[in-house]
Amino acid sequence: MMYSYINTDTIIVIILFLLPLLIIAFKQKLLKNFTFQSFTKVFNKAIIFQLITAGVTLIISKIMDTNIAPNGEINLFTHLFIESSLLFLIIGSFFYLPFLILLNIANLVTNFFKKAK
Repeated sequence: MMYSYINTDTIIVIILFLLPLLIIAFKQKLLKNFTFQSFTKVFNKAIIFQLITAGVTLIISKIMDTNIAPNGEINLFTHLFIESSLLFLIIGSFFYLPFLILLNIANLVTNFFKKAK
């Protein structure tokens, strides 16, 4: 039986991505002292927590899949958790990491041109 709770999965994934970013941005007072370097630092620090979150959710999803739903009978919570963790991994791998790499390259280029002046 397939559930179609795509909106709930999306909201969970957005919260998982935004929560570390917002916490680190408020701790570093990014809005008061906004620079491109501080913006990049927030993303670089947040990726650590997001990688840990991705690893933990994938391990828990694998345990849930093998132990709770071995016959294919899955409940709503298990489905939401597994789908959200897979969506988190896909978005992080194909959208977030390339953005972070490009952001760091842009930061390197701007620092290089600042030093060249």
